[in-house]
Amino acid sequence: QAKELLFEESMELTFSLHLYSKVYREGSNLRINWLVTGDSPGLTLHWGVAMSEKDEWLTPQVAECEYLIPDASVKYKERAVRTQLHQVSGGWEAEMLIPNFQSK
Repeated sequence: QAKELLFEESMELTFSLHLYSKVYREGSNLRINWLVTGDSPGLTLHWGVAMSEKDEWLTPQVAECEYLIPDASVKYKERAVRTQLHQVSGGWEAEMLIPNFQSK
């Protein structure tokens, strides 16, 4: 299935770590990919979701979108989700799939 790149951003996290974020449309689904490059013994993504305001921070459970939570993720103090990034060639990666995405 063809991927359409909708968003791409990179940012420096530290002097040796960079985060690359991409959002793709794959048919009716969205795929979000995070890749961190640089030297690190392991990384965990600490995250929440924004439903109506860009600065909003909700857990997927509160936002009623638990289907977003990747396998092997854990709730953190009822305030966030933590997802362990897995090692890939050149860095650490995590992905999220949003099925049947409908933009507003």
